[in-house]
Amino acid sequence: MQRLYSWFVTLVAIALAFYFIHLESSGLYLAAHDPPEISAPAAQSKELRVRLGRLIVWNHYMGRVNAEDTVSIFSRMGAEAVITFLVPEGASVKRGQILVRFDSTDTERNMVKLKQDEITAETELRSLLDAELPIDLAGIRMKLAEQTHKVQMEDKFLSDSEALQKQGLLSAEELSQERSDAATQREKLLQLRQKVNLTEQYIDPAKVAQAKAKLVAAQEALRLGRRQLKDSVIRAPVSGVVIYKPINVGGGYRTVRVGDTVYKNQVFMTLPNTSRMVVECYVPESDFGELQAGMAATVSPVSHPQMQFDGTVLRVDLIAGTAPDEPSWQRFFHTVILLGVGNTGLYPGMSVSVSVLTYEKKHAVLVPRAAIRWADGRPYVVEHGVLGNRRVELQLGRADMSYYEALSGIKPGVAVLTQ
Repeated sequence: MQRLYSWFVTLVAIALAFYFIHLESSGLYLAAHDPPEISAPAAQSKELRVRLGRLIVWNHYMGRVNAEDTVSIFSRMGAEAVITFLVPEGASVKRGQILVRFDSTDTERNMVKLKQDEITAETELRSLLDAELPIDLAGIRMKLAEQTHKVQMEDKFLSDSEALQKQGLLSAEELSQERSDAATQREKLLQLRQKVNLTEQYIDPAKVAQAKAKLVAAQEALRLGRRQLKDSVIRAPVSGVVIYKPINVGGGYRTVRVGDTVYKNQVFMTLPNTSRMVVECYVPESDFGELQAGMAATVSPVSHPQMQFDGTVLRVDLIAGTAPDEPSWQRFFHTVILLGVGNTGLYPGMSVSVSVLTYEKKHAVLVPRAAIRWADGRPYVVEHGVLGNRRVELQLGRADMSYYEALSGIKPGVAVLTQ
């Protein structure tokens, strides 16, 4: 029995010897000629475990809050308008709230005259249609009827005169005179008939058209006056924050005040639409491929870092350029984050920190950052096992502050050594 046990121990020793020779020849076993940190780990090295877990990667940037849309405020009154009221700069206003009032004294005074002009034009048209034209036309038709009767009488008288002339009771000269008088009366009748036709077809319609044009002009002038009066008050077209824009006032370049004169279409105020706020930031070239439209983001004001707002990547510009306060040789991609609803507390111009969720995986092979080593630009770890340490090269993916994702080369549960 003792001899059998001796033979078994001898066979195990031979097998172990061949196993270690194989490990050394294949490079899997780290012998004394390997780098010191592998063959003989330093005393401060710690053993950590590769694990399977959730990896969430946030990219962090600095940005500035702006409104996606900004409305320009300007005067629509005449050539000049004097400001009599201004909402304070920086005030938060709601849609429909009064922003500016202009002096409307002259407009109000002119409105009285314009209203009177409209009433006069309307009265003249009604009088023309209901009285003047019907009376004039009736007078002409009456004259036509009278002239028709005269012509009939003249024709009868001429017929009697011709009979008397045949009887020798009337001279040829008297008959000729009668014929001339009858022709004259027929000519007058023809003229009156033509006058009736011309009056009905041209003269009266022209007078009506002229009166209607006068009324339309008066109504248009009144409409413009009402519009001028309405334009003397500017209301907020959208909700937002009031920002004054410096302009040339009295030879100086400054923001407007009550009593200043502004001109038509001269922008002196802007109103960012706070109902749809965005954050503009600049992404370095190294991160360009990691951001895409639709990714979730969080935004925190620098002044109140405890506040957090949700957002979404709206767009990433495809043309690289410079960024404010950065060296001109560096290139960045302008990126816009659309803030969600309920962004009370964020105002245009505020500095914020932006975090974009660029990667998430529920079951990732996580290797501690402290265990990752590099040789010739290639990552590896030192695996610690019962038979010693061995070098394992990895293919790495994304990483957070604590872990890298191992795409290949190692499995969860393996012990690795820190540097």
